[in-house]
Amino acid sequence: MKLNVDLSNTALLDREIGSANRAWGDWLAKLAADAGAAALHDPIAAYRSIASGSLYAKVAERSARQPDDSQAPLFDAMARWVAELTCRRISRAAIASDFMQRELARTVERDGGLEESASWNDGWKNVLVGPNPTRWFGVLASIAPEIASARRETFARRHEVLRRLGIDSGADYEIGVDTATVVASAEKFLKSTDRLMRDVIKHARSKAESHEASLSMPLFTIRLSLARDASEGWPAQLNRRWLESLFMPFAAGLSLTLPPLPAPLGGSSFVRALAQFGRALADAAPSPSLPFVLGHDPYAVRPHRVGAAFAALACTTEFQKRALSVGRSSADQSRIAARTALFSARIAAAQVVLKNGMSFDDAAFALFGAELPRAFAGAWPCAHADDVSRWVGMTSGQTLFFELRAKFDADWFRNPRAVTHMRSILSAPISSDAKSEPLLEGGALAAVLEEALA
Repeated sequence: MKLNVDLSNTALLDREIGSANRAWGDWLAKLAADAGAAALHDPIAAYRSIASGSLYAKVAERSARQPDDSQAPLFDAMARWVAELTCRRISRAAIASDFMQRELARTVERDGGLEESASWNDGWKNVLVGPNPTRWFGVLASIAPEIASARRETFARRHEVLRRLGIDSGADYEIGVDTATVVASAEKFLKSTDRLMRDVIKHARSKAESHEASLSMPLFTIRLSLARDASEGWPAQLNRRWLESLFMPFAAGLSLTLPPLPAPLGGSSFVRALAQFGRALADAAPSPSLPFVLGHDPYAVRPHRVGAAFAALACTTEFQKRALSVGRSSADQSRIAARTALFSARIAAAQVVLKNGMSFDDAAFALFGAELPRAFAGAWPCAHADDVSRWVGMTSGQTLFFELRAKFDADWFRNPRAVTHMRSILSAPISSDAKSEPLLEGGALAAVLEEALA
């Protein structure tokens, strides 16, 4: 559809931005399911006129011309969304290529010189749960340069679009927090949790079977983070129905759009699903009376913060007992979930420092305390567009979690007053917390996880 953009009709423009964002989300879900088929579709094609540099210039100029105008916040938010949609339009082909590269079957060598077909996605599944993770990690290393090339192309296109629009990308633009402050937080967290991670790994190695204990530090850590030893209480299938049975009151009356849920490979899969529910809730809960652009932001911290608060439930004995009906092993299982949370937070911190100048070798060593094959540079771990907001959301999500516990007790996830409180927070404009979001200092998050692992 060709939209005749009229800045005086802000309601129509806002609706089109919201529709374009939903179309993009639907496309990403289809890419994850079948990249080859979805790659042929352009979800932004119908919204070309609102995903352009010319419209961005008009909207940004309108906001700058009358900064004290009551509509200035609306135009500021619209400008951010037009810039983001323009980035998506220009980088769409590169993003599709990234997904296709991950699905592409390549010929790899098996033991004994035989050959078989395997993709990047296949390789990771075998690394996580297969009987020969070392060989499959080598397979991934051989594929990684092609994955890295596709991902670098995506970022190159985004950066070029932002440069042409005159936008200095970074934490300052994305979430209104000084980039150096965010990077320092991530660096401090990695340093503060280095000994804790080593102690966790040492203890786990001492209890592991010999073939598992002999794995390299990165491989052992990756497999341990899957939390396959936290097997009690989780349902046989990981699906939307399970999440809704746990948190139905929070989502009452809302249309939640959940991304594809992870395969149930271990306890960590269910923890990730809890985070996905929190993010979907935050996306769905803004008041319907709000313009879309004031209830949502391309780099919003809020969804990640709420997602982190829900994921943190798995690290508590109360949730293990009352939601999962775990008995005497509830304390052990909550510590295993905290171990997964530690690794997830360290990955998020490493992605922030990678995105902001730390070399791959240094970031990999900070993450694992050991070298990672250089071939993985740019492929895994790698930077993403929302790394900064994800990290700040993860850290400040702990603040939200403890606030909910303090106000509504440990079982706040079953407290109707907590539901009312959460829905009230999430119905407000995104700007109400964008600038004042508490950035939990990296060392403080380390202390929280250390206590959970005690």
